[in-house]
Amino acid sequence: MFAESGLNPWRWQSDTVNLSAGYGLYQFTEASAYINLTGIPGHSPNMSTTEVQGGNVSDAEAQMYVFINDTLSKWGNRCWRRYWNEGDTWEGAPLYPDLYAKRTSILNIYGDGNTSEQIVSVIKDYLDNNKIDLKKEFYDLECI
Repeated sequence: MFAESGLNPWRWQSDTVNLSAGYGLYQFTEASAYINLTGIPGHSPNMSTTEVQGGNVSDAEAQMYVFINDTLSKWGNRCWRRYWNEGDTWEGAPLYPDLYAKRTSILNIYGDGNTSEQIVSVIKDYLDNNKIDLKKEFYDLECI
Protein backbone atom coordinates (compact mmCIF):
# COMPACT_ATOMS: atom_id res chain seq x y z
CA MET A 1 0.00 0.00 0.00
CA PHE A 2 2.79 2.41 0.90
CA ALA A 3 4.63 1.74 -2.36
CA GLU A 4 1.61 2.45 -4.54
CA SER A 5 -0.10 5.32 -2.74
CA GLY A 6 2.66 6.72 -0.52
CA LEU A 7 -0.14 6.77 2.10
CA ASN A 8 -1.67 9.64 0.14
CA PRO A 9 -5.45 9.10 0.05
CA TRP A 10 -5.75 11.30 -3.05
CA ARG A 11 -3.05 9.52 -5.07
CA TRP A 12 -4.00 8.61 -8.62
CA GLN A 13 -2.18 5.76 -10.35
CA SER A 14 0.63 7.21 -12.48
CA ASP A 15 -0.34 10.62 -11.04
CA THR A 16 -2.99 10.96 -13.74
CA VAL A 17 -6.75 11.24 -13.17
CA ASN A 18 -8.08 8.08 -14.84
CA LEU A 19 -11.28 6.45 -13.62
CA SER A 20 -10.16 3.09 -15.02
CA ALA A 21 -6.88 3.10 -13.07
CA GLY A 22 -6.12 3.06 -9.32
CA TYR A 23 -7.05 5.72 -6.75
CA GLY A 24 -6.36 6.36 -3.08
CA LEU A 25 -4.67 4.61 -0.18
CA TYR A 26 -5.60 1.18 -1.49
CA GLN A 27 -5.37 2.09 -5.19
CA PHE A 28 -8.99 1.08 -5.75
CA THR A 29 -9.11 -0.23 -9.32
CA GLU A 30 -11.13 0.81 -11.21
CA ALA A 31 -11.15 4.17 -9.45
CA SER A 32 -14.71 4.78 -10.64
CA ALA A 33 -15.94 2.00 -8.31
CA TYR A 34 -14.79 4.03 -5.30
CA ILE A 35 -15.42 7.49 -6.77
CA ASN A 36 -19.08 6.69 -7.53
CA LEU A 37 -19.94 5.28 -4.08
CA THR A 38 -22.70 7.01 -2.12
CA GLY A 39 -23.62 7.02 1.54
CA ILE A 40 -20.08 6.51 2.87
CA PRO A 41 -19.23 8.75 5.86
CA GLY A 42 -16.58 11.31 4.86
CA HIS A 43 -16.49 10.17 1.21
CA SER A 44 -15.07 13.09 -0.79
CA PRO A 45 -12.52 12.02 -3.40
CA ASN A 46 -10.21 14.56 -4.98
CA MET A 47 -10.54 14.79 -8.75
CA SER A 48 -7.17 16.42 -9.43
CA THR A 49 -3.49 15.63 -9.11
CA THR A 50 -2.38 19.25 -8.71
CA GLU A 51 -5.01 20.97 -6.56
CA VAL A 52 -7.92 20.24 -4.28
CA GLN A 53 -11.04 19.73 -6.39
CA GLY A 54 -13.87 18.45 -4.22
CA GLY A 55 -11.65 16.51 -1.88
CA ASN A 56 -11.67 16.60 1.91
CA VAL A 57 -9.21 15.00 4.33
CA SER A 58 -12.10 12.89 5.65
CA ASP A 59 -11.77 10.87 2.43
CA ALA A 60 -8.86 8.96 4.01
CA GLU A 61 -11.21 7.72 6.72
CA ALA A 62 -13.85 6.91 4.11
CA GLN A 63 -11.34 4.78 2.21
CA MET A 64 -10.45 2.89 5.39
CA TYR A 65 -14.17 2.36 6.05
CA VAL A 66 -14.66 0.99 2.52
CA PHE A 67 -11.66 -1.33 2.90
CA ILE A 68 -12.56 -2.63 6.38
CA ASN A 69 -16.21 -3.20 5.47
CA ASP A 70 -15.37 -4.64 2.04
CA THR A 71 -17.88 -2.25 0.52
CA LEU A 72 -16.59 -2.92 -2.99
CA SER A 73 -16.69 -6.71 -2.41
CA LYS A 74 -13.05 -7.15 -3.36
CA TRP A 75 -11.38 -8.45 -0.22
CA GLY A 76 -13.77 -10.40 1.99
CA ASN A 77 -13.81 -14.04 1.03
CA ARG A 78 -12.97 -13.56 -2.63
CA CYS A 79 -10.05 -12.05 -4.44
CA TRP A 80 -10.81 -9.32 -6.94
CA ARG A 81 -9.29 -11.26 -9.83
CA ARG A 82 -11.72 -14.02 -10.80
CA TYR A 83 -9.04 -16.58 -11.53
CA TRP A 84 -7.90 -16.54 -7.89
CA ASN A 85 -11.24 -17.85 -6.61
CA GLU A 86 -12.14 -21.47 -6.02
CA GLY A 87 -15.27 -22.57 -7.80
CA ASP A 88 -15.03 -20.15 -10.70
CA THR A 89 -15.41 -22.05 -13.93
CA TRP A 90 -15.29 -21.48 -17.62
CA GLU A 91 -17.37 -23.78 -19.80
CA GLY A 92 -17.75 -26.12 -16.83
CA ALA A 93 -14.03 -26.58 -16.17
CA PRO A 94 -12.24 -25.20 -13.08
CA LEU A 95 -10.66 -21.87 -13.78
CA TYR A 96 -6.94 -21.91 -12.87
CA PRO A 97 -7.02 -24.37 -9.93
CA ASP A 98 -3.23 -24.12 -9.64
CA LEU A 99 -3.45 -20.36 -9.05
CA TYR A 100 -6.16 -20.86 -6.44
CA ALA A 101 -3.93 -23.35 -4.60
CA LYS A 102 -1.03 -20.89 -4.71
CA ARG A 103 -3.29 -18.04 -3.51
CA THR A 104 -4.48 -20.16 -0.59
CA SER A 105 -0.95 -20.95 0.57
CA ILE A 106 0.02 -17.28 0.28
CA LEU A 107 -3.01 -16.14 2.29
CA ASN A 108 -2.32 -18.73 5.00
CA ILE A 109 1.20 -17.50 5.68
CA TYR A 110 0.18 -13.82 5.75
CA GLY A 111 -2.56 -13.88 8.32
CA ASP A 112 -5.86 -15.11 9.56
CA GLY A 113 -8.17 -12.56 8.01
CA ASN A 114 -7.45 -9.52 10.20
CA THR A 115 -5.06 -7.82 7.79
CA SER A 116 -7.44 -4.89 7.23
CA GLU A 117 -7.57 -4.13 10.94
CA GLN A 118 -3.78 -4.30 11.19
CA ILE A 119 -3.35 -1.90 8.27
CA VAL A 120 -5.89 0.53 9.67
CA SER A 121 -4.20 0.37 13.08
CA VAL A 122 -0.87 1.40 11.55
CA ILE A 123 -2.49 4.21 9.52
CA LYS A 124 -4.42 5.48 12.58
CA ASP A 125 -1.16 5.50 14.56
CA TYR A 126 0.46 7.64 11.85
CA LEU A 127 -2.51 10.01 11.75
CA ASP A 128 -3.10 10.20 15.53
CA ASN A 129 0.57 10.80 16.32
CA ASN A 130 1.29 13.27 13.52
CA LYS A 131 3.78 10.94 11.86
CA ILE A 132 2.49 11.90 8.41
CA ASP A 133 1.21 15.14 6.92
CA LEU A 134 -1.68 14.52 4.52
CA LYS A 135 -2.12 18.16 3.52
CA LYS A 136 -1.30 19.03 -0.04
CA GLU A 137 1.12 21.91 -0.45
CA PHE A 138 1.89 23.87 -3.52
CA TYR A 139 4.98 25.86 -4.25
CA ASP A 140 5.40 28.84 -6.53
CA LEU A 141 8.64 28.58 -8.42
CA GLU A 142 10.40 31.79 -9.22
CA CYS A 143 11.51 32.00 -12.82
CA ILE A 144 14.90 33.57 -13.36
